[in-house]
Amino acid sequence: GLLLWESVGCASCHALDGPAAPRDVGPATADASGGCLADPPSGPAGFAGGAPDFGLDDAERTALRAAVASIDAELTAGDRLAITLTERRCTACHERTGVGAPEPALDGWFTTEIPDLGDPARLPPPLDGVGGKLTEPWLERVLAEGAGVRPYMGVRMPRFGWEHLDHLPTLLAAEDSRPEREYAKPRGERQRELRDAGRELLGIKGLACVSCHTWNGLEAIAFQGPDLIGTYDRLQPAWFHDFLLDPSGFRPGIVMPESWPDGIAAHQGILDGDTEAQLEALWYVLSLGTSAPQPEGLSRPNWNLDVGDAPRLYRGRSRVAGFRGVAVGFEEGLHYAFDAHNGALAALWRGDFVSVNWNGQGAGDFNPRGRTVDLARDTAFVRLGEPNEPWPLMPLRTKEVRVNPDPTYPWQHGYRFLGYRFDEGRVPTLRYEVDGATVEDRSVVRLVEERPALERTLTLTVAEPVRLHFRLLTGSFEREPSGRLRRGRLALTPPPGFDVFGRRFSRPTEEGDVPDQEMLLILDLPVGRTSFTLLYELLD
Repeated sequence: GLLLWESVGCASCHALDGPAAPRDVGPATADASGGCLADPPSGPAGFAGGAPDFGLDDAERTALRAAVASIDAELTAGDRLAITLTERRCTACHERTGVGAPEPALDGWFTTEIPDLGDPARLPPPLDGVGGKLTEPWLERVLAEGAGVRPYMGVRMPRFGWEHLDHLPTLLAAEDSRPEREYAKPRGERQRELRDAGRELLGIKGLACVSCHTWNGLEAIAFQGPDLIGTYDRLQPAWFHDFLLDPSGFRPGIVMPESWPDGIAAHQGILDGDTEAQLEALWYVLSLGTSAPQPEGLSRPNWNLDVGDAPRLYRGRSRVAGFRGVAVGFEEGLHYAFDAHNGALAALWRGDFVSVNWNGQGAGDFNPRGRTVDLARDTAFVRLGEPNEPWPLMPLRTKEVRVNPDPTYPWQHGYRFLGYRFDEGRVPTLRYEVDGATVEDRSVVRLVEERPALERTLTLTVAEPVRLHFRLLTGSFEREPSGRLRRGRLALTPPPGFDVFGRRFSRPTEEGDVPDQEMLLILDLPVGRTSFTLLYELLD
């Protein structure tokens, strides 16, 4: 309202305080429903031609009337914050409380060096809660110096002049404050214990944070995410703690995995799996700044990764599993890749495990070292309203549209990755949510006719009865008399006791729609846990 007061020339006729304007036709607090704020405008007696018509729409009249009615009221911190963000056009790039974002006509100017990450890698982050996230000294650096930590993002912060924004950090801190959390500085043996545990968690044998974050200027193995050394100076400890427990809750669509799903540590071998102790260890080792011990994994290992006497898991970008791929290898020589972004078993192969392009963009650029059987990467569990309802397909990317046109595709259909857990034998169980159900997805290798086969057990837990559909297989397949599905080299045995049905559909490609077929499993889930097992065989 105050901005409109200035921009449309109200002060030419009205005085707010002080000396009268050139033509004082009445106090600002006069009837706010008349004059130039009426619809249509109506001027006071003696004003030739009536009040000026500024072509105000309903929203502008409403804003001006509200400003006039409260013109003498003291501005709150929220009012001053909103005025500053509007006045400095922060909302031209950032969103806060549902207001702002780049105009569609300018969208193409926002670019990124990592297009597979979608919009979060090219659009400035939302400002919701930023005052409870960043420390005031770091906010001052961002506003006064244009400091930033996202080198892959093409857009940069403008410099407005500190004299125009010196009040903003205090306002943001007041509006976005979180319950305080303080980590006590450890002493004696506890100091060494937390230091060593924090280093292990950051390294590739722990949570592999250095796979996607730079460390003191050293390049990460994969994504060149914000330098972890600056974490302690940038972030408030309460936000750090809550964000690590639920990263996608703070930033839907974030690539960062959940290492403490439901508050339970995915890595049980460090600090006895104590979640709070692990978070404290991370905060402590990051508080050491440039004197912090270098995590394991920043030096480049061999290009080829092999499996030893226990299963091996590697996360990274891959041509077979997308930019949130998870590769799992077994000593029997049978391996699989899982697309953690969409929630689908993406590929199987025999032979050697994976090779890694350490210099590539994305999370490691791993590639299978054997001939793969590729599977559909569309989300695998869906709640279909009708049997003939089409399966939601992942967005099509082309040579012209290289950035994922809809990174939110899996979340629109109820999917959310929750990370994974290892058992004592290092066999991982992948965990994710699908439209009201929590899924535990565990695969092991067993011999079938002296050939290694992948035995995959899926356990779904629901709080109320629900019908879901699981997509068993797509492509040109045949159903054998035994019920086994055969597609080229792959044989898939569905679980007994469940209804299945096949149907045809069309899959969009760059060259046009291509006929395809799919086999679906019907899951009528009662309250509690339901498990079923699939057997995947590679026949040559």
